[in-house]
Formats: sequence, structure tokens, C-alpha cells
Amino acid sequence: MLSQELAQVESEISHSTDAEFMVRGAGLIKFKETDEPRFLGPSSGITITRLVMEIAKQNTNSKSIKEVVNEATAQEIKYAFTLESQKPTSKIYPMISSVAEPNLPPRELAYRLIDIFMAKVGVAVKLCQDLGLTDEATITKSPSGPLDCLELDMRRRLFWIITSMEYGLSHSLGRPSAFAVTHDHINMEFFSMVDDRFITRGGILPGGQPIMKKCIAIHFFKMRLLQAEIRRTLYLKKRDRPLDDKDPWFTTMLAKLDRWVTSCPKNDEGSGLSELWFTGRRNTMIVFMFRPSPQIPEPSLEAARRCYDASTFNIKMHKTQVATGSVDLTWVFTQSVFMALNTILWSLSYPSIRQEHTIDEVKSHIAVALDIIIGLWHR
Repeated sequence: MLSQELAQVESEISHSTDAEFMVRGAGLIKFKETDEPRFLGPSSGITITRLVMEIAKQNTNSKSIKEVVNEATAQEIKYAFTLESQKPTSKIYPMISSVAEPNLPPRELAYRLIDIFMAKVGVAVKLCQDLGLTDEATITKSPSGPLDCLELDMRRRLFWIITSMEYGLSHSLGRPSAFAVTHDHINMEFFSMVDDRFITRGGILPGGQPIMKKCIAIHFFKMRLLQAEIRRTLYLKKRDRPLDDKDPWFTTMLAKLDRWVTSCPKNDEGSGLSELWFTGRRNTMIVFMFRPSPQIPEPSLEAARRCYDASTFNIKMHKTQVATGSVDLTWVFTQSVFMALNTILWSLSYPSIRQEHTIDEVKSHIAVALDIIIGLWHR
């Protein structure tokens, strides 16, 4: 045991990792046949923890984190944590409890519900592929003959709903999509934007006008395609280009994002999917583009600036959304708040970013994000 501790100490002394390089290189993945593809970027809590520890050691000229937080201080922190956790109003919760939460379903039922959900979504995706609903060349065909207008429109709706769910999971979880098509993009047309009463088996009746709900839905689906293009270019199989964030692909992609926001529906009809919401999703995609990725593991300073500005904007926006009740408080929303926080911390690993923004400014953004999280704990 003593020899292991000595070896650990020697390893810590000889390990003087540069925090800036460590964070920017966190996404470096070598795509070999024997490798297990995975990505730990600035959204990883492990990466941020390592960053904080390394910066703390550098700023105190310490060789080990134990020199920064000695045993006595560690015991004081542990004691204060214990006292706080025992208060009736404490917001500290154990990860594992010996007493089951009465409002949650039994474990067996919860697992069964998850299995059923995954099975249904999986079956839906498989049926879309088997029925030829994933390609414009096959969705219009039927063994019984030509499709009427209503059936074709319903097929398109089914495809886009399932595709949005599948692509949304891929985007949030950082995995490839289960939709495998021979081409490298989705070529499906959207469903009709007119009110359903104008859509008949014989065709679209005269006088039908686009309704806002369908316009918003289609604009949301366009976002899924933009996310898929970014994921396909930067996060999946290693490509010959882009080699850095100065590549023309980034300029083209930014122009697509700007056009998407500019063309968004201006009346959300109470759905919460307003122009501000679409601007926030644009910022999320900017972070998705310019943070460390398997394709671009070491972003430039300008990329860090874009990420910082996008994240601070989103934190303010999330505060407004919570205050006005214009957003669903879901896991995805919580993830977006944490992603903005982590991205700000990552961008601060660049000395120029730290020089451009005062510590009080950064603290204010972090405080707002923490207030959002604290305000959501009881929901």
C-alpha cells in the first residue's frame, strides 16, 4: 500500500499538465480499428474537474491537489457538508438512498417502461426504413398503386416526427443516427403547411393558407437537419477536411444558421418557440461547431470567443425563459444550462479570453446559471 502511494505521489510530481492544452486536447480521438470511438469534450464533467484541479495547482505552485487542499481543510469541508446535508431545508441529496422515493414508480416498472419506449421507437425507425419512408424516391410508391394526397401527406408527417425524435437523441447523446441512408443527407420533402381541413384524398382544396403551428414544426425539423450536418462533419468518421475552424465549411455553416434564424416564424402562438428561442438554438449549434471535437480537437482563439459569447447569451435567455414560463423544464433544458456553464469554463482556458472578460463578469454569468439550476431543483 505504501509503495502504491509513493508511486502515485511521484506520478503527480512528474505530471505537470498544461491546463489549456489538456482541455483543448480533450476531444482528440484516434480513429483506429482497435479504438473504441468516444468523445470527452468540454461538456464532460470529468474534463472540467481536471481543468479546475490543474489550474488550482498551477496558481499555487503545487505538485499535488493535496497541497492545495490539505487534510485539515478537507475535514472542515466534509464537516460543513455534513451539517448542511442534515438541515431540513438542505438541497444536498445522496446519489443512492436506502429509502425509495414514494412518488417514483417501482424499479421493475420503470425498467419495463424504458424497455417499451425503446422498443417502440426502435420499431418505428425500422418500419420507416422497411416501408421506404426514409427516401423521397420510395415514399411516394405503394404496392397497391399511386398514393392519394392525404396518405402521402400523412407518410411525410410520420417520417419527420420519427426522424426528429431520432436525430434529437443523436444530438443530445452524441451518437450516430439509426437512420442509415445511401446518400449523406435527408432528401425528404416536408408535409403540407395548410390546415388539415384543406387536405383531401383528391388534393389540396383552394383557399388553404399555411398555418403557424405547421410552419413552426417544419422550422424545428430544419434545425434537426442542421444539427445532423454538424454532427456528421465534426463528430463522426474522421474526414480529410475541415482541418481547422478557418475552413470554408464553417463560414458556409454559419451562413446557413443565420438564414435559418432570419426565416423563422415570428409568431410562436404561445408555443415558446419564438425568434428568441431559435436564436438560442443557433447559439447551441455554434458551441457544437466550435468547441473541441474529434475533427477539430484544438479550436482557435476566435472559436473560443464565439463559444463564450454564445454561452453567455444563452444563460441570460434561459433565465428569461424560466421567469416567463415559456420553456419546458426537461432534461434537454437542464443539459443546455450545464453545457453553457462548461463551455464558459473551457473558453477561460485561453489567456486572451480571461483578459477580455473580468472575473466579476464571469462570476455574474455563473451565478445566473446556478440560480436557474437551484430554482429548478423542486420541479
